[in-house]
Amino acid sequence: MVYRISAMLVGALLSALLAGAAFGRDIVHYQKNMRVNHADYQALVDDILTFQPDTISLQEIAKKDEVILSMLKEDYPYQHYCYVKHMSGIAILSRWPMVEGSQTCFGGLGIAGMQIDMPEGRVWALSNHIEVFFEGLRPQLMKGLLPQLRELEGPVIMAGDFNSQPDDASTRSLARAAGTQRIGQPVHSFNLGNWFGVSIDHIMATGGKGEIEQRPFFGSDHYGVVGRFTMDFTQP
Repeated sequence: MVYRISAMLVGALLSALLAGAAFGRDIVHYQKNMRVNHADYQALVDDILTFQPDTISLQEIAKKDEVILSMLKEDYPYQHYCYVKHMSGIAILSRWPMVEGSQTCFGGLGIAGMQIDMPEGRVWALSNHIEVFFEGLRPQLMKGLLPQLRELEGPVIMAGDFNSQPDDASTRSLARAAGTQRIGQPVHSFNLGNWFGVSIDHIMATGGKGEIEQRPFFGSDHYGVVGRFTMDFTQP
């Protein structure tokens, strides 16, 4: 009887340790569409550094806006920038080392990605700017992106300006293809005129569970979004 109880206790302890290894500490991610040539760079950098995120996703980086990458370089030395056709640039930044040769621009279709070695394990970090706002105009874009997302191996952090709300088909398709779950309850990140706000900036992660909060405009027309979450690092 004592042996059975001991075995059960050992089993419970191992399960708890494995769960801790899988989900670990809170990960922090900062998402921001800067709006071309409009960002208040210093205020934005100060706000980012206040949260000390693990990873950062930025969109609408014109040539002038690239100064923010330099301003963040000391704390976020691992950076990958992609130009998006008909738009500006997008970037993914990390405080953790990048896996050399993993950088990808997904064919210029609106995602910048790289693998990073976090303390918990290797993770894909992606910054999205999905160009077309209206759902009916997206099939070709999705046709190019979804197969590439399905080919990613291992856990994923994906964040950005999706130009689609949480329940829209493209948002759900991108999340499913990357094997991610959207973090937290939606917060509105963009105002449609003077009518109402919409939630089009999202943070997602493999097995992701946590909360998000809205941050100020800092010169942009998008609010920033910060996520604190746990995620599953055991996904193959």
